[in-house]
Amino acid sequence: MSMSFNLALALGNESDRLALLALKDQLVDGSSEALTSWNGSLHFCEWEDVQCGWKQRKVIGLRLTSMELGGSISPSIGNLSFLREINLSYNRLQGNIPREIGHLRQLRFLSLSYNNLQGNIPMELSNCSNLQVIDLNQNSLSGKITFNLGENEMKNLIGLSLADNNLFGRIPPSLGNLSSLNYLQLSGNHLEGNIPSSIYNLSPMIYIGMARNKLSGVLAPEIGFAFPKLEFLHIGDNQFTGSIPRSIISISGLKDIDINTNGFSGSLPENIGNLKNLKLFSIDYNHLGTEKVGDMDFLSSLTNCSQLKMLAIHVNRLGGVLPDSVANLSTQLQYLYLAENRISGSIPDGIGNLFKLTQFDLGENFLTGDVPTSIGKLQNLGLLDLSVNRFSGNIPSSIGDLSQLLSLYLSDNGFGGSIPLTLRECKSMQITDLSRNKLGGTITDQLIGGFHGLTNLYLSQNSFTGVFPSAIANSKQLVELRVDNNNFSGEIPRELGEISSLSILQIQRNHFQGSIPLSFGSLKGLDNLDLSDNNLSGTIPVELRKLPFLRSLNISFNQLEGEVPQEGVFKNISEFSVVGNNKLCGGIPEINLPKCFNQEAKKKGNVIFGQSHY
Repeated sequence: MSMSFNLALALGNESDRLALLALKDQLVDGSSEALTSWNGSLHFCEWEDVQCGWKQRKVIGLRLTSMELGGSISPSIGNLSFLREINLSYNRLQGNIPREIGHLRQLRFLSLSYNNLQGNIPMELSNCSNLQVIDLNQNSLSGKITFNLGENEMKNLIGLSLADNNLFGRIPPSLGNLSSLNYLQLSGNHLEGNIPSSIYNLSPMIYIGMARNKLSGVLAPEIGFAFPKLEFLHIGDNQFTGSIPRSIISISGLKDIDINTNGFSGSLPENIGNLKNLKLFSIDYNHLGTEKVGDMDFLSSLTNCSQLKMLAIHVNRLGGVLPDSVANLSTQLQYLYLAENRISGSIPDGIGNLFKLTQFDLGENFLTGDVPTSIGKLQNLGLLDLSVNRFSGNIPSSIGDLSQLLSLYLSDNGFGGSIPLTLRECKSMQITDLSRNKLGGTITDQLIGGFHGLTNLYLSQNSFTGVFPSAIANSKQLVELRVDNNNFSGEIPRELGEISSLSILQIQRNHFQGSIPLSFGSLKGLDNLDLSDNNLSGTIPVELRKLPFLRSLNISFNQLEGEVPQEGVFKNISEFSVVGNNKLCGGIPEINLPKCFNQEAKKKGNVIFGQSHY
């Protein structure tokens, strides 16, 4: 080996060492704990997460991921002329991407994702003609996608991810020059306009992600022939219009179709089931369907998709009868969302075949009949929503077999009878909504006492009778309790005051009697309290004035007496109502009650409450 070669090698190595030290100074941002091995005691090729070539001992790779580096990227990185890989993802880096990266002609892999980098994407990046992967997602990059992508640049690029930044403007037609590109992720920006026609020239494409932008226009009718290898199409949450191209059923390897939250209209391809590899089909929040018979015919073809895990067709205009074939969908199905359409008919008995379902939403349709007992076979179900339909009959006792159930929505139907006692077996329940039905009978401690994780209970507008169960106090995480417009009687359970998380308590329009529990003074998080239209008597507990977040109090149309407090919620006439209690006095002038003259009654009230506030 000649002396001149050794000298050049030494000088080259020194250049790399100085570049790394300058890089460290800005990456660590003064932290003494990061990159501690980057010092003079070791050759830089032995430094943490630095890779060197075997022959020339030049830096070819930097893998500094998930190190909580909080500084910036030094322009000195452009002096590491042999670099092939830069991975600085999952840190807290700030500042701009240095344009000097464009000097790295051998760079193949660049990942700066999951940081807080700002500024524009440097145009000089297109000088890195050997790049295969650019991953800049999850930053705060701004500006337009303007780096030069001419016909002879970046021919080797196979992956481009710019997702979840603040990029705006149009998708540049020059992206169509990236002839090797098979992964394009532009989701979560502010891009607008149409998809350039040149994009349809990228026949190697496997993944297209353009969701959560402001893109518009229609999908090209030939999309199915342009992308024969496509597996993932994610373009949800944009402003696309027009119909779903029939050619899409030609993409035999398609696994994900997510076009939710757009303006697509028309009918669905009846042979969508030709896509036998389909795992996700999300077309929700569009204008699909005609609100007529035949709209649901496509569902039968989806029974060919044996790998289907998620079917989301909610919030469209799909009409017609729910076909029995829905029970023959993939046994791998976990999420089935059919809500907010115009679907009629009934739930088929075979629905229990879909035993892996974890979420089943049929809410806001025109479904009728009884809920089949086979619903109890869906033992992985966490959410069941049958609300706002026309179901009738009793709530099937087999619902108690749904031991994983977290949320049950049966409101706004015609269910009758009583709540099945088996429901108590759903011990994981968090939300139960049975409002606005024809339910009756009593609510027992035995039924309600086991719901320790309950956060929301809605029983409004039914015909429940009897005493409300004190075992509701076992639900220590309860936030909302609405049992208004029923026929409950007896005293309000004082145990309600033990539920410190309670924010909304509405028990108006019942037949509760006795006094307002003093324990309500412990409900420090209470925001809304409605006890109106009952038979409550006694005085207004002064403790209510101390509730710091109480913004709405309605105790009107009872038989309350004595003085109305003037502090807390009682200071603002727009926040409370006491009308219809003929024996009340005092309070702020705006409520126009007579003054309180019975001092003996005041004293008696003070003894009862153990305080003197008048």
